[in-house]
Amino acid sequence: MALAAGRKVKSKDVAQPLLETPHKLSSIADAEASGYMILLAEDNRMNQRVIVLQLRSLGYAVEVAGDGREALAMWKSGRYSLLLVDFHMPHMDGFELTRQIRKLETSTGERKPIIGISSSTVPSEFELSATVGMDGSVSKPATLETLLEKLEQWLPLDGSGVTRSRESAVSAAQDEGGVVDWEALGGYMGTDDKVLLREFFTDFLRYGASILEEIAQAKAAQDAAQVGALAHRFKSSTRMVGANTLADSCLRLESAGLESRWRDIHHEHALLQEFFAAVVAEAGEHDIVI
Repeated sequence: MALAAGRKVKSKDVAQPLLETPHKLSSIADAEASGYMILLAEDNRMNQRVIVLQLRSLGYAVEVAGDGREALAMWKSGRYSLLLVDFHMPHMDGFELTRQIRKLETSTGERKPIIGISSSTVPSEFELSATVGMDGSVSKPATLETLLEKLEQWLPLDGSGVTRSRESAVSAAQDEGGVVDWEALGGYMGTDDKVLLREFFTDFLRYGASILEEIAQAKAAQDAAQVGALAHRFKSSTRMVGANTLADSCLRLESAGLESRWRDIHHEHALLQEFFAAVVAEAGEHDIVI
């Protein structure tokens, strides 16, 4: 896990995954040859990092596209056996990407699995995902066990095609009223490597400061839809690191932005800034600083 994040460590220092899996990480070449290569289409940098780490810890090889247009070009190479796709991305969203792929498949006769992965709370979007041709969906942030169950249904590494149930030591984060649930991030990433988690949380704080600046700019420009879109983007990352109060605020701001409720936008934006400041302060108590 640490090596995947680019940090040089000795093998004895690498934490063991909390979810025990029987498969070693496949190389890109082996995955292509065996038909186990995954393409992840996701524009959120934080989500990219976590999902890639999760997939690698489960033994899957993965490559990343940052938007729908890039993903379609990569998919046309024929190197991938499964697509994990976000619903909302720049240039081409996940729904249109799926339509385009299913249209291409009418000429090849080969249908590959497409799994949606989204932090959306809108039921109609999950219904649309099935209508356009996705084979299933998972909510972000997804636990290792949830991902494993879905992947073993559509792309089992042992080739059996049978989903195996497995007891997991990774449990969903429980909000007990604190600013941050410090167990959540390790659970989603499948590691208890404190150095790696500290580095990731530091990256989250930097990312959060950047997103808050963008939200302030969108609000100043009177762009309510952009405020909602930015809050949506930030929401899954905040939930992933266990900042549940902050995530709830993102959800309310997203709703207010999408509905252009400016009174609520001003109110919730102020709360969002306060909650983020509280997260930064609590992180400082754990020696995590921007």
